[in-house]
Amino acid sequence: MLSAVVAGAPFDVCALQPYRDSLRPSLSDVSGRLPRIRLAEQPNIRIGSADGEDHTLFNGIAALAKFEDGGIAVVDAGNHRVVYFDSTGRFLRVAGRRGDGPGEFRQIRTAGQCADGSVFIQDASHARLTYLDQIGALRGTEQLPVGANHDQIFWCGGTEGALILFYQLRGTVRPGEIMAVSTAVARLAGGSTDTLVRPGSHEFYISARHSAFTTIPFGGAVLAAGSGASAFACHTITGECFQFRDGIPRPRTAVLAVPRRPVTGAEWQRAIEVHLSAEPSRGYRNLAVNILAEIPPRTLTSRFDKLRVDQDGNLWLRTTDHFITPVATWVVLSSSGAPIAVASTPRELEVMWIGKGFLLGYTRNEDGVEQIVEYRVRR
Repeated sequence: MLSAVVAGAPFDVCALQPYRDSLRPSLSDVSGRLPRIRLAEQPNIRIGSADGEDHTLFNGIAALAKFEDGGIAVVDAGNHRVVYFDSTGRFLRVAGRRGDGPGEFRQIRTAGQCADGSVFIQDASHARLTYLDQIGALRGTEQLPVGANHDQIFWCGGTEGALILFYQLRGTVRPGEIMAVSTAVARLAGGSTDTLVRPGSHEFYISARHSAFTTIPFGGAVLAAGSGASAFACHTITGECFQFRDGIPRPRTAVLAVPRRPVTGAEWQRAIEVHLSAEPSRGYRNLAVNILAEIPPRTLTSRFDKLRVDQDGNLWLRTTDHFITPVATWVVLSSSGAPIAVASTPRELEVMWIGKGFLLGYTRNEDGVEQIVEYRVRR
């Protein structure tokens, strides 16, 4: 568990309280000083440049993985490849390319690291998962169920299957309208699925001028992430979270009652920027600018807008307070749901991997050039 105790202002949150079956959760206010997690002022590793060698020119980072020896794998979606570096950031090798054969990709949507250390890549064009080992060798492939090309794979247990967040679109699609689409978390194994929980609805805006849709900044959404044996799926408006252990839902649900606030004009513009920066496809980012311009600003913030799970299975939720400041705030909760720390990260940093004593992510400069950075935790 990452932790650092330093002086800081009181931070008020509501604890996650477990409940079973149909019982309502009881919220317990937690006031006082929580341990603070801060990053070192400068990253100890920085990879990526606009005029460097080919392996430093990234085009839509979909995921980062960290291995036991400190090595880093970069799933470079726009370039249809996975790039491997050692613990110092020195280039090692490239796996994958554009194509249709084993170990080749057409449209990488989501990716991550399995509990057994392998890297999984979801190819929406081929509707399949590809598994690579620590040195980029192909370990195997798995076909996705029909219609699940773009649904998010958010946890992978290697031989223990995977968890997928299904968006269950029903009814007539009307351009220019917001649709609340129900979601379901299912276990994926051997090409078949088994629905586990239904974590709530996810809002999409259907463009009136383009044949495309998008999620909505500050909108109702189900966010999901996993690391090692642990995974979570949480709703940004209700604050309700479902926890999974080894791909199995635990017999508890929890609620984080971070308050919602009225949205200012500056916050709405910042929310659009954040929304665009998290999209790995440069082409879709350019299209999304025009789609988002059709959506009227939201009146209230969501409770949080990012979700990550660290190497120890703790849940990190990036709250929407201090939203237009250069520093983002995360509430860190233990696997039992108790708030255990508050973390601070640069607002422009897209956090991808949280390990023991370090944090790995990427940033984009004003020209859109992507740089991978690893920060040590300041204790």
